[in-house]
This record gives sequence, structure tokens and C-alpha cells, in this order.
Amino acid sequence: MIRPSKKELLVKSAVYRMFAIAYESALAAVFALIGINVFEFIALNNIIKLVGYFIVELWWFRHIRTRLLLLEKLILNRLRK
Repeated sequence: MIRPSKKELLVKSAVYRMFAIAYESALAAVFALIGINVFEFIALNNIIKLVGYFIVELWWFRHIRTRLLLLEKLILNRLRK
């Protein structure tokens, strides 16, 4: 198994945190309009986040990692010229 670099982990965690904050703010606004209380919000939020986390993990390693490796190769080739 390939271990991700520290830069990759930093970018991944920053992007994830940005999406998590935006998601929770939007979800809280929608739930407030529906009339869901705080306990129900926390439970539904955690269930949705767990499912979303697994989907993002599968997508991240297949799609983003491939793109970053290609970009890294292009940059290194350009620097070598």
C-alpha cells in the first residue's frame, strides 16, 4: 500500500474540512426550515457524513491521486528540459 505524502494529506484534509463546513451550514439551514431538533440533526448529520466519507475516500484515491501523479510528472518533465 502506498502511503500518501504529508502535502497530499494536508490538501485532502483542508478540502474535506471546507466541504464539511459548507455542508453542515447548508444542512442546518434546511433542517431549521423543516423543524428538526438538534438531536435529530446531529444523528442525521453523522449518518450522512459517514456514508459521504466512504464515497469520497473511494473517489479520492482513484481519481484525484491519478490526476496529481500526472500533474507531478508533467511538472518534473518540464523542469528537466
